[in-house]
Order: sequence, then structure tokens, then C-alpha cells
Amino acid sequence: MLRIFEIEQGEHYSGIHRTFSFVKQEGLFDRLHSPSSTEFRRMRSDVQQYLNHYELIAIGIQEGVFSDALYKRWMRGPFVRDWNTAADFIQRERWRWDARTGRWIYHAALFENYQAVAKQWSDEAVSLNESYSPPPAAPGGPGDEAYPASDGGTA
Repeated sequence: MLRIFEIEQGEHYSGIHRTFSFVKQEGLFDRLHSPSSTEFRRMRSDVQQYLNHYELIAIGIQEGVFSDALYKRWMRGPFVRDWNTAADFIQRERWRWDARTGRWIYHAALFENYQAVAKQWSDEAVSLNESYSPPPAAPGGPGDEAYPASDGGTA
């Protein structure tokens, strides 16, 4: 747990946190799906890294590597607040265009652990699923690329 504290106090984490806060304050999440500039591509990467950090923490909690009680006491508010803040972004990221089949596929596994812990800790945590919002009208950016399938194809 001490290592998590060190990471969260480090320069890299501080930078991605600043980006996440900026994107939140400026209402820019929707512009990150199809980034129109180098700056928006960097912001997209930072936001993804920030959310990946929470996903890793959630996996550690679920696997018993990290203390649920300790992390909950320390970060419950920001953990759930940031989940709710990014929920629409995450929902859009879960929709992936499959060019092979010509249809959208919903990937509930994206940030599923983060969602599970946020919901466990708060009744106010947004609950995402396929019916939360429909797929986009058309593919439009790097966030729409299909995920690799375990069989070597795409899914």
C-alpha cells in the first residue's frame, strides 16, 4: 500500500491527474474519442492512464493484494467521484466498431473492476451496461478500433 502512496505522489501520476481534472473542468471527455490534435491525443492517453491506475487498484482490492478497508478510508470519495465523472467517457470507450462484421460490439470488461469496487463502495456510483447508452452513430477515431480477440482475430 505504501508503494501506491509513492506512485500517487509522483510526477507522472500528478501530471495525468492534472490532465484528468482539466478535461473534467473543461468538459472535454467527448473530444477524446476522436482526438483532433496532438494535444487531444496526449490528453486521451493521460485520461486512459489515470483510469487504468484505478482499474489496477480495483483488481488489487478484489484479489486481496490491497486492503479494501484501508484504500476505501483513504480514497473512497475521489475513487467514486472520478468513476462518475468518467462514466460517459468509459461507456463510449466500451463500444468498439468491428469492421469485420460491420457492427458495434459492447465490451463490458473495460474498467469492469473499477466499476465493481465503485458500486460496492457507493450506491451513487454510476452503473454502466450495454443499455446505458446506444452505440455511436458512426465510427470516428482510435477509440473505435476493435480489441484483439484471444484467438488472434478481432473482437
